[in-house]
Amino acid sequence: MHNHTYKLSGIIVFLIILSVIILCFSENLEGKEVDIEPIWPMYGHDSQHTCHSLVDTSKNEGKVVWKLHIGKSPVRSPIIANDGTLYCCMENYVYAISSEGKIQWKFEVYGVCSYPAIADDGTLYVSTHKGYIYAINPDGSLKWSVKTNSNLYNPPVIDYSSGTIYIIPYDIYGNDYLYAIYPNGTLKWKVELPPSTTSAVIGLDRIIYVYGRVNVSNWYLYAIYPNGSLKWKTLVSSKRWCICKGISVKDDGTIYLSGDYLYAFYPNGSLKWKYWAGGTTSIAAIGPDDTVYVGFGDILYALYPDGKERWTFKANGDAITSIAVDSNGIVYAVSYNYLYSIYPNGTLRWIFKTNESLDCPVIGNDGKIYVGALKGNLYAIGKAENKLSQSMFYKYFIVSFIIIIAVVAGVWLWRIKVKKK
Repeated sequence: MHNHTYKLSGIIVFLIILSVIILCFSENLEGKEVDIEPIWPMYGHDSQHTCHSLVDTSKNEGKVVWKLHIGKSPVRSPIIANDGTLYCCMENYVYAISSEGKIQWKFEVYGVCSYPAIADDGTLYVSTHKGYIYAINPDGSLKWSVKTNSNLYNPPVIDYSSGTIYIIPYDIYGNDYLYAIYPNGTLKWKVELPPSTTSAVIGLDRIIYVYGRVNVSNWYLYAIYPNGSLKWKTLVSSKRWCICKGISVKDDGTIYLSGDYLYAFYPNGSLKWKYWAGGTTSIAAIGPDDTVYVGFGDILYALYPDGKERWTFKANGDAITSIAVDSNGIVYAVSYNYLYSIYPNGTLRWIFKTNESLDCPVIGNDGKIYVGALKGNLYAIGKAENKLSQSMFYKYFIVSFIIIIAVVAGVWLWRIKVKKK
C-alpha cells in the first residue's frame, strides 16, 4: 500500500511540474517567430523599395494594440529587426522599442535622422542632415561613425550581397556625391551626382538608381554600377518642379519613378509607359501579383503591370502619401490622419483614424501595422486583445486538464490515508 501511495505522489508531482513547464514554454513562444532576415529592414521594406511584405495581415482588425508616446516631435515609422525589435528616429535620437511597446534604449546622433537601415548581422545604420553616418550595435552601443560634408537626411540603403551602404544627399540644388560605404565605415567610393529628394534604390542585379536635377529644370534618372561607374542616365522631365516621391524596382528590373507622372522604365533606361492623374503623392508599391499601387492626390490607383488602370479608391480628401502591401495583396494606405486597409479588389476593409498626421505604414511579423505620427506617438495596429487566441486556448486547456487530474488524484490519495487511520 505504501508503494502505491509513493507512486501516486510521484505522479502528482510530475503532473504539476509538467503543467508549469508547458505554461512557461508556451509563454516564451506565444506570438514569436524566428526569422533569419530582418522583417522590415529599411524604408520601403527592402533595397528595391517595393513596400511589399511577405507577412499575412488578414487577421489585423485595425484596433490599437498599444500606443507609445516618445516625445513632442514627429516620430518616423520604424524598421523592424528579425527579433521583432523596432527602431525609429525622432529628431536627433534613435530609439529601440520592443514589439510590446517598451523603450529598450535610445542613442543620440548629431543632426536630424529619418529612417535607419539594418544589416543582416543586426548593425543599424543611420544618417543625419548634418552629414554623419552612424553604425550602431543591437545593444545601443556605437560601432563607428563617419563625417561627410553633405546633407544625409535621405535614408541609407543596403546591398545585402556585399554589405555596402549607399546614401545620396538630400537636396534639389547643385551637385553632391552618391556615397558607397563599406560595413566597417571606410569609403568604398563616391561619385559626383545631383542630390535628390529621395533615397537611392538597388535592383536585384545590384544596379543603384538615383534621381536628381541638372541645371534648373532637367530631371534625370541615373543607373550606377556597383563599382561607381555610370551605366546610363535618362531624361525624365524638363519641368522646373518634378519632385520625385520615390523609386521602386520590380524583380524583373522594371523601374517605377513617382514624379509628375508615374513612370515605368525598362532596365536599359528606355521608357516603358507613363501614367498621369494629376501628379503622384507617394512612392509606388508593388503587390505580390505585380499590381502597382500609387497615390495621385486623395485617390489610390491600382495599375496592371502594363500601366492600365485596375481600380481606384478614394480617400477622405487628403493626399495618399504612403502605401504598404502584405503577402495576400491587402493594401495599407495613409492619407493624413487616416490609415486605410483595402482588399486586393479595391474595396474598403477597415479604417483607423487618429488626431495626428501619420507616417508610412510598416508591417510586422505578427501581422501588426506600425506607424509613427506627428505628435510624437508610435502606434501598433492589430487584432483586438480581448479575444483569446486559439493557441492560448489550447495552452490553458491542457494545463487546466493536468491540474484537474492532479487535484483528483490528490483527493483520492488523501481519502486512502484517512481510511488507513
